[in-house]
Amino acid sequence: MTAHDESKIAVRDASAQPRDAQESLRHSRVLRVLGGAFGVMCLAGAIVVALREKGAMTAAMDSLRAASALEILLLLASVALGIVLTAMLFSMLVRRYANVAFHEMLALIAATSLANMLPLKPGFVARVAWHRTRHGIRAQDSLRTILEAIGLSALVAGAMLGAVVLLRATSMPVGFALLAPALFGIAGITRHFRMFAQAVLVRNAEFALAVLRYQLALALVGAETSLETSIVLACASAVATLIPFVSNGLGVREWVTAWLLPALSGGTFAAGVAAELVLRVAELAITLPAGLLASAWLVRVARVTPAKTTSASA
Repeated sequence: MTAHDESKIAVRDASAQPRDAQESLRHSRVLRVLGGAFGVMCLAGAIVVALREKGAMTAAMDSLRAASALEILLLLASVALGIVLTAMLFSMLVRRYANVAFHEMLALIAATSLANMLPLKPGFVARVAWHRTRHGIRAQDSLRTILEAIGLSALVAGAMLGAVVLLRATSMPVGFALLAPALFGIAGITRHFRMFAQAVLVRNAEFALAVLRYQLALALVGAETSLETSIVLACASAVATLIPFVSNGLGVREWVTAWLLPALSGGTFAAGVAAELVLRVAELAITLPAGLLASAWLVRVARVTPAKTTSASA
């Protein structure tokens, strides 16, 4: 092959790269639109079905209007504390690759939580890019921490649901199911697995907080249910939020809760949808201002603080 031929191939390859990047971007935009449309249609469909239960929906709205300020504050505080616990979890998982200050991780989680409300959850990509640029953490290592966090969710949810079944069969208090995942954390506190054991305990606390949120949201719409029901709903909600192209399980969570609630506790479809809408409003009320403030702070940090270019050793 002549030098002229090699130069033509190089030019062709170079021109193909921008086209590939544009095609990938276009594909991503299509998925965003489809994911957003799917979520909105699911949400709209759930609301339409719920509104057909006029009596149940009216009762839910009346109960919500009569809610005490303390109940609403507890719900909002649980959302805020959830962001703090998530930051604690990722601080533990990322520590193997770089020393990220907790306040920075907290800001990053708050900002990306807001971004993840958009289709395709761009907050995940933003978090990977930030760690790569600011701390030299390889993309595969950041992705590994995200997958580990998902795995911890699966472990905790599985342990809680399994404990619910076992406790019911033995007529023991179902509340012990909230502590079941902690057994894995306590059993794993050894020299080699200490970090993951601590991470299990933190994720356990996150799920317990999610159970509390469902208890509060259902009570706010007049559908007070058992702790067992809230545990199942919290675990199902966690699974629904993992759907990649739908922002925060938009619409999917509403259908899952609305279907499960009548089967588990004799509640109504309308109450399930209303409770999920209450949760979404609470999440937005905390995540929107926290995410915007955190984003502004991160932008300022990026401007005034030099970024690292070398990756940390594991």
